[in-house]
Amino acid sequence: MKNKKRGHGEGWFFCLVAGILIVCGIGYASYITWGYWRGRNKYQTIQDSYTYEYVDSEEITGAVLEETDNRENTTKEKQSAFQTPEMAQEALLLPEDAPERIAVDWAALLADYSSVAAWIQLPALELEYPVMQAQDNEYFLHRAPDETSLFAGSIFLDSQNSPGLENYNTLVYGHNMRDGSMFAKLSRYADPDVLSSCPYFWLYTPAGDFLYRIFSVHCTSSTGNTYTIRFPDYASFCEWRQEMLEASDPDTGFPETELDSKDNAGYGKVVTLSTCTGDSSIRQTVQGLLIWQRTGAKRDELMFKTYSKKENIRK
Repeated sequence: MKNKKRGHGEGWFFCLVAGILIVCGIGYASYITWGYWRGRNKYQTIQDSYTYEYVDSEEITGAVLEETDNRENTTKEKQSAFQTPEMAQEALLLPEDAPERIAVDWAALLADYSSVAAWIQLPALELEYPVMQAQDNEYFLHRAPDETSLFAGSIFLDSQNSPGLENYNTLVYGHNMRDGSMFAKLSRYADPDVLSSCPYFWLYTPAGDFLYRIFSVHCTSSTGNTYTIRFPDYASFCEWRQEMLEASDPDTGFPETELDSKDNAGYGKVVTLSTCTGDSSIRQTVQGLLIWQRTGAKRDELMFKTYSKKENIRK
């Protein structure tokens, strides 16, 4: 009888333990799911609050013309209302298949998030995020842009990089989240169809808008040469850049001659996007070459004339 009672008691105990584990498991899964939702919701709110879509030039010009008493030469008036000759000439440098820009309300964004350094837009992956920067690379690993705790963390610049994207190689990090957020989709650029759909990405800073053409997609060691920021001289940088192009898998189709042709007026610099993989020692990277930029007063003038700030039409 005693043995039977002991067996019955042990069975009850194990059922209790199993029940507790199940409840804990459900609770943990719910917490993780809530964390993903919280992160996505937080970033969507930021995106809706501080970024604006490009408004078709015909729509903007029509509004401007109404205020100019319907002058005679409509065509000429439209052109001058939309952009100056200098701006029109600069626009010709943009590739025909370049994705449209967005506008970032930097005054408001910086007022609310003082550590923001840039905004990144990856059209092929349909991803946009503010890019933070701190005095070390640990701070924003698990902090949101408002510096509250968030497991997904933030997209952030390497602490050793210039916030103005002035280094030969600028490093941008982001987590590989299981829900596909942050930089989880970077590996999709290894698919030729995804890459060819839009081989560009934008980086926006308070000083200007910068368009990058993806020239290398590859996995590398977390301590590999890909993460070099400073170079002894310009020739060393050019050799490194060529090495990065050759390391790409798959072939991005970026012509080698283009590497050198962009080396003027600040073009030709590289931005390296990096995220973790299933192997703690290996990183997935995507590298873009700066091919177009607009900075200073010209950028501000174009934004004023071609972006709607009365209503955020991205919502």
